[in-house]
Amino acid sequence: MNFAQISQYLKEAEPQANSPEFQKWLELTDALAFLVQSSDEQVPIYITAKHFFLYTVLVPKNKLKGNYVNNLLHWNISITGYGYGYGFDPITKQAEKFLSPPIDQTGSSILDGGEALVFHRSLYHNNNTYLELNQRLTHVLDIHRVNQRSAYCKVDDETGDLVNVVSYTDEESTICTIDRKSLDFYMFLTDTVLVQLFDVTRWQSGSFSGWHDADIKSTYKDKKNHLYAQRVQNMDENGLKKAAYLRGFHLIRPKQSEKQMLAELTGQKEKKKKYVSVIAIDFKHGKTCKCSCDPLKLGNYFVESDLPYGTSPAFFRPEVLLRYKHDTDKYEIGSGSITCRGAWWLRYNTNDAGQIQLYLKDLSSLPYPEQLYWQSFNEKPKAGVAEVVIKRDFYGEWASSPDPLEELKHTLKDFPSANYRGEKVAILRHPTEKQLAKLTYVVTDSINEWEDQILALAKVLGDGLSKTELRKIARYLKCDDPQLGSIKLLRNCLEAKGLSAADVETIIPALQSLFLLRSTIVAHEGKSAPDEDLKMHHKKLVIDCEKAMRHLAELIRAGTLDVPS
Repeated sequence: MNFAQISQYLKEAEPQANSPEFQKWLELTDALAFLVQSSDEQVPIYITAKHFFLYTVLVPKNKLKGNYVNNLLHWNISITGYGYGYGFDPITKQAEKFLSPPIDQTGSSILDGGEALVFHRSLYHNNNTYLELNQRLTHVLDIHRVNQRSAYCKVDDETGDLVNVVSYTDEESTICTIDRKSLDFYMFLTDTVLVQLFDVTRWQSGSFSGWHDADIKSTYKDKKNHLYAQRVQNMDENGLKKAAYLRGFHLIRPKQSEKQMLAELTGQKEKKKKYVSVIAIDFKHGKTCKCSCDPLKLGNYFVESDLPYGTSPAFFRPEVLLRYKHDTDKYEIGSGSITCRGAWWLRYNTNDAGQIQLYLKDLSSLPYPEQLYWQSFNEKPKAGVAEVVIKRDFYGEWASSPDPLEELKHTLKDFPSANYRGEKVAILRHPTEKQLAKLTYVVTDSINEWEDQILALAKVLGDGLSKTELRKIARYLKCDDPQLGSIKLLRNCLEAKGLSAADVETIIPALQSLFLLRSTIVAHEGKSAPDEDLKMHHKKLVIDCEKAMRHLAELIRAGTLDVPS
């Protein structure tokens, strides 16, 4: 069962009193089936619902010896965390402090000293309660709480996607589950078995007066599924069931053997990785042809072979980057590299024809599904490897020219503050890492891509200028005008300080052009792109904005816009 199915089961309505469905409901067979069926996909480790309570404890598997069933059936656990206390030494009469573990005095010697997976905590006793996950579990499984997913998640090693490992909800009922594979791995590492302790109590609302000695009692034993319980049913004078409860335990052991789990731990069980073939320049043999990126089918400069070099370049349509540019939460595009959230890293270059270039050995480092994605954009080279890349990668020469976009990001990260009467004021608010990650070059002729990058740049520069702080300086310089926007207000301040026209024209026109483009896009979406090469248009704008912000930063550092105390 998945989390939604578990939640749905616990939400099912109580049957009408005295109906045949109600009598069957009090037999509790559905609850027993639920415990078995919910042990495959998402395993409940904590439940508090109207009729259902479940708590879990990990116990060393070597404690489950002999007649452990009766021992575990006597569980009586309170859900507390670590505590402390004190007592008096009977001989010295001195107070002695002690810490108490969370699983202690449970009524079962097997459970005592076990490991709890989840704790129910509250800052104000019955209000503001929340679940706290076992820290050793979170560290070992490398999972992290993601509030918007109501889960503790890990990053998929191949895709970079977030994967829910422990899921929870506290809407109508409090439910917490753990992914079965992750649970099995943790039990394998700790040599433990999971004990689900459950108490299911059902009654006829408004007419049940309590349990009596005459209640019908029975013991349920399911040795195949390691499920044991005491069932008690309360009957009226007509022999109809009025209430019933089921109290017992369910053992969950790892599905795989120790040998299988050890093979997984050591990597012996890993599937053989697959590799794609793409059109590449096999400069070792002087031809363009299809080459596999399988490392075993690639040669190097040190071992003589007939195989193409791993540094053979393959080329791809620039649209290949759009997937990464549209999901900045998951991917980060830097200057010549792409990072997928905790999963993989890839370097790339751009040739003079605008194609994206990878070396075969770099393509091979990607997960196979990602290789297939790149393969779908593969094409014959329209130009060779860029000269600057050849100098850098093959001759080891310093051949990298400054990258305007990276220079702009660097300037914005460390943008200085002005001094206003002894206090620092941020004329430009520092952009977030997420905002900076969205700033990339336009690599296609797509109007949507161009518009997205104009808006992202305007968000950082135009919206980043603080009108409030600029007005403080403008009032001091006697050039304030409440009707002006932040860019025109900045111009007034610069001119009032007596800066040259060249200084002002280096800064203001670039910002005005950007702001005008942004306004046009918002007002006429899809009809605002200039009739020219959008890639070159955007790059020129980036160059102008980089010069503008660098010069403005230099002026602020020099104290040009400072206001004395």
